[in-house]
Amino acid sequence: TFEALYTTQAGLLAKFKKLKADGCAMEISDQKRPYHLIMKPPSPPSSSAGNSSRLPPSPPPPPPPPASSSSSSPPLRILVYFNEHADELITAEVGLRFIEKLCERPRGASFLVFPVVDSSGRDVLERDGNFCQ
Repeated sequence: TFEALYTTQAGLLAKFKKLKADGCAMEISDQKRPYHLIMKPPSPPSSSAGNSSRLPPSPPPPPPPPASSSSSSPPLRILVYFNEHADELITAEVGLRFIEKLCERPRGASFLVFPVVDSSGRDVLERDGNFCQ
């Protein structure tokens, strides 16, 4: 069966919601399909609050780039998408692992992630089970 090999769309969304509940800094937009995740750089820790997270601390940020002609550069924003075609099932699994790793070690960039781009095609594939179309 499908579920024996791959995570369903509903299962992926449930795992992302669990990651968020466990403290991963992300916004989940699931009101309109394809749903997406927004992950922003972590805020500097407050000196008054203790670290209650179960995740290891992030490594120190890299040194700033050499001075250039511009006074400041815009924040880095990265778009990442997976499962562009319904029959590329493994890419959604790779996307899940990618998000899990970002939650473990947040980066100094904003990420807009679409775990399943072709959600309607994936619905048909999950429903009919015809993996070799």
